[in-house]
Amino acid sequence: MTFAPIAPLAPIGLALILGFTIGDYRCGRVRAVAGTRLRLSGLFVIAVACNLAVDFAGIAEPGIVALMGLSAGLVFSLRNFHVTGMIVIAIGIAMNLLPVALNGSTPVRTQALIDAGMVDAADIDRVLLDGARELTADATILPWLGDTVPVAVFNQVMSFGDLIMLAGLISVINNLMLQRRPRRVPPSAISSLEAFGWREFPVGDGTMVEIVRDLRSLHDSPVDSTYQREVVLSGSSSNANPVHD
Repeated sequence: MTFAPIAPLAPIGLALILGFTIGDYRCGRVRAVAGTRLRLSGLFVIAVACNLAVDFAGIAEPGIVALMGLSAGLVFSLRNFHVTGMIVIAIGIAMNLLPVALNGSTPVRTQALIDAGMVDAADIDRVLLDGARELTADATILPWLGDTVPVAVFNQVMSFGDLIMLAGLISVINNLMLQRRPRRVPPSAISSLEAFGWREFPVGDGTMVEIVRDLRSLHDSPVDSTYQREVVLSGSSSNANPVHD
């Protein structure tokens, strides 16, 4: 019998819910996620399209398409490694990409299919997998990186790479919600700030205002001192409060 594991849409949905829930608990904002600008976003679209094509379109060369999609996803995640949690996603993708590159498809452990309730033990010899998946055999390279983890609640078999990617997705979402736009000082306020000891100098297209405040230690000798640097970028906002690093 032909058997095709469905795409892990339910786990992804759960990861998104958890990410937004954690972000909300940490006083994050949903609109901060919507305003995020990611690099090479076209690669993300390619990765998703390839995954959907492999799982649902019944294409002729699913292994090649799966490899293309994973490669695009890996480059996208590495290009955006500055986003907290994206490097975790990259590790998960790399773990899924390796067995596909070595075997031409994702190896699936037969016992995992039984444990997940996806197939009866009596029918395991008659199972054929669609998409870029194949049952683990003696010649399979790195079978432990394939779909070996039964997830009965979702009626699926997942890989360790899948689980790592889901953890990374949760981290990315809740950390993006915590982004804050930097406070800015309007150029018209700089002259007033200078009267209180602020010093101004140009940097690139904008203006940076810097103040170094001498904080004398109450316990050390008068010669010792600590310097606290406060930097404020000028902009169009009317908020003149300094930003503390």
